Amino acid sequence: MEIITGTFFLNENKYQFTLNNFYVKVAEPNSLYMDDFKDIDQIESIKGITSDGRDILLIQCSFIKNIIFCNSFNIQCFILSNSLTPFDFMIDRITFYSPAINTFFSPKYARQIVDNKDSTGEFTLRIAPFKNTEFKFDYNNVECELNVERYINLKQESSEIGTLKSIFSFNFPNPIFADIIPHYSIAFFDFFSFLNCNKSIPIDKIVLYSRDKNNKRIKTAYAYIHLQPSNYKNTALDSITIEDIESEKIGALFSKISNLRKLDNRIHLYFPKEKSELYYIDPAKWLLLAICFEGLFSEVYPDFKSKTKASFTEVKNQMLDKINELEYNSGKKKDYFEKLKRQIEIYDGILEEKFNYVLTNNRTPLENTLSFNMAEYHIAENENYGNIYMNYRNKLAHGNIESMTNKELAVSRLIRPMIYLLLLNDLDFSLKNLTSIIHKLFK
Repeated sequence: MEIITGTFFLNENKYQFTLNNFYVKVAEPNSLYMDDFKDIDQIESIKGITSDGRDILLIQCSFIKNIIFCNSFNIQCFILSNSLTPFDFMIDRITFYSPAINTFFSPKYARQIVDNKDSTGEFTLRIAPFKNTEFKFDYNNVECELNVERYINLKQESSEIGTLKSIFSFNFPNPIFADIIPHYSIAFFDFFSFLNCNKSIPIDKIVLYSRDKNNKRIKTAYAYIHLQPSNYKNTALDSITIEDIESEKIGALFSKISNLRKLDNRIHLYFPKEKSELYYIDPAKWLLLAICFEGLFSEVYPDFKSKTKASFTEVKNQMLDKINELEYNSGKKKDYFEKLKRQIEIYDGILEEKFNYVLTNNRTPLENTLSFNMAEYHIAENENYGNIYMNYRNKLAHGNIESMTNKELAVSRLIRPMIYLLLLNDLDFSLKNLTSIIHKLFK
């Protein structure tokens, strides 16, 4: 990315800056403003103008402090207008370009080849109209739209007829200030990380649109997000595509995954950094996956044992009744008493039962993984996976780091697809679609 220079405006003052790789450096400090930023930690957005006259918006600015002065800050995102026309950064559409979109929503939907005559080489190529290739759903009262952009190549020397690119857009009912770009970029990123079961999701381009005085939607700016370099390698064979999901449930799936970050601080552990890391496992990664599984299980089945086994609830309540007859009024004994009582109150069954419950209720989606474990790790079909899981998990949690045998490796192959099954639990996917999703992601 090229270096950008210009002026930004803050608290009615002007500051010369240089922007390089999401790092903003204010011109060398002088006595006039060297203390201007010393009490600032973060600012949501700062407006400015570049040296070539384009409006720029710096978003999620985190100031860097040193002993003497502060004259630099990092940003998560910036927006650059695409013309010299003054821009107020009010937008009504965000459009993403990424090869991951092509994988999910194939450009083939816009392409039709008819009257194919192999003997002569003649065929008719038709490009469907936009209205025939669009797919829309709702996300928090914002319309999400998938479609296929198309370009015809008129260059005489080109060997290509044209280009088809799938795009993903957020269409807002009313103009909105562009500093919301990071929020919708994260929603996009998390959803496509889920679809591909890895976080190596590239974003080639983000285009912003506004309405002109005639209410016509026009391209007004480009947004740039600070992302890690991507090594995207997924295809439709090892990713979830739109054909794997019942159309009426795509909106619910997008909303669930894209809202997870606000509700579930484990989300960054659900997906490996890259596709190649999907099956790389060591004791630390094994334990992190176990934490994810157990946390999700508790959310999906908050009263697992009491709802599945009446006798468990009866015995638990009897024990609590007896415990409540005891009295410890002060000191360490009271403290220990309260802590032990709390452990019984929150106890909801052993890990072995929880693991086997998910496994037993999802044998069909997990059949490929179970077959792999039999062939690769020589694990019997009737093996008690839950017991293996419980024993190794408890050893790791208590600091006993043992090397993994084939049994622990086999369990690790099950944990991640079981996490997906828990995430999808409340969306009521058909068994056919659920099985297709798990089989494609986890070979």
